[in-house]
Amino acid sequence: MQAKETLQSLIQNHSFQLEFLSDYRNAALERFKSIKFPTNRDEEWRFLNLKDIARADFKLSTASNIQVDVTPYLLEEAIDSTLVFVNGFFRQDLSRIENLPKGACLKTFSDAGEPQYNELETHLGSLIHPKDDFFVELNSAIVDNGVLVFIPKETKFESPVHILNLVTKEAEGAVIAPRCVILADAFAKATIIEDFIGLGEFEYLNIPVAEIRMAEGAHLQHYRIQRESKKAFHINRLGTKVDQNADYQSYTIHFGAKVSRSDVRADLTGEQSNSILDGLVLINGEQESDTHTLMHHQQPNCTSHQLHKVVVDDKAHSVFNGKIWVDQIAQKTDSFQENRNILLSDNGTVDTKPQLEIFADDVRCSHGATVGQLDEEEVFYLKSRGLDELTSKELLIYGYALEVIENLEVESLKKQLSAYVSTYAHQVTEHLPA
Repeated sequence: MQAKETLQSLIQNHSFQLEFLSDYRNAALERFKSIKFPTNRDEEWRFLNLKDIARADFKLSTASNIQVDVTPYLLEEAIDSTLVFVNGFFRQDLSRIENLPKGACLKTFSDAGEPQYNELETHLGSLIHPKDDFFVELNSAIVDNGVLVFIPKETKFESPVHILNLVTKEAEGAVIAPRCVILADAFAKATIIEDFIGLGEFEYLNIPVAEIRMAEGAHLQHYRIQRESKKAFHINRLGTKVDQNADYQSYTIHFGAKVSRSDVRADLTGEQSNSILDGLVLINGEQESDTHTLMHHQQPNCTSHQLHKVVVDDKAHSVFNGKIWVDQIAQKTDSFQENRNILLSDNGTVDTKPQLEIFADDVRCSHGATVGQLDEEEVFYLKSRGLDELTSKELLIYGYALEVIENLEVESLKKQLSAYVSTYAHQVTEHLPA
């Protein structure tokens, strides 16, 4: 494939900034060379069209001091805990990190010192499965900085952490590889927001990877918001290890990108642990969005929940493959999964595949999937209250999507996302029959 061959050559001849990551990058590059580019013949990729990525002539992103107005994207609650990356490179001048709890770490890889460097060296690459993923190895082969978040034992981050990843026109045709490692010690608590925004409509490939380790009793809310260019490609992977009595809550929201893929895995490795993997996808035009999730119950008495909601308009295509996997030892598992889809046009497509693989006897697990149109009875009810048909449909789409957003605990982010949902609902109802 043209893209792979081009990237191999570029990586081998590129001068990276962080020397201490060279061994890690070199090992990843060797693995990358032996991995074939995924195609529709691969079961895990059979519904997603990657031909445009395979044929692209990508370059590696380079640092720039271009002036960027970040004000519209800042969050009031995180004004003192925001790291800004532009085209994959940290911008100290646009970031603000103040008043962290004692012993806490919110730094880039380049600023990590002892003992944070040792933690980074131990955990970087250790929480991502499988090990032969094309895009993970590409990310690892070109990673040159990233974010390390460490929350000490019994420490609470009073403010959410906002990791703002912006892509400007200067990165057109580039590959961008954000990397995030989050380490929550025993009974720590925090809210982390990863935000991916394209400033304009142009092509690029963004391949974020996040790794999370949660020790006993830790609590983490983790939001991943994808608002890329409608011409961009966004392929992300997230791996989380959830220990005893820990609580991991993930909310993944996808609005942008021409082609997007989200792989989320939560390994419940300790008793009484809990995980939420909720998602929202709003797409139209010819966008393609693919979500793969795995909730792996490895110990008894754990709970998990997943609600993945999708709205598809025009010729857009949504894919959902969610798996609940319960080991034999994981008795008393309580797990729920639901995928709900609304199709607004005859040309849109939804492929959904909820899965259960249960090897334990005493469990309570359920899953389901629905694909349909707006409820005509609900439309009739709103019309009977004086609304016209298009306004009724717009309101129903808005309320449907808001069920996921309302669970977020950062009010300024909820306002931003609610405004986008309102705009989307208005746009897609304009062409619906009145």
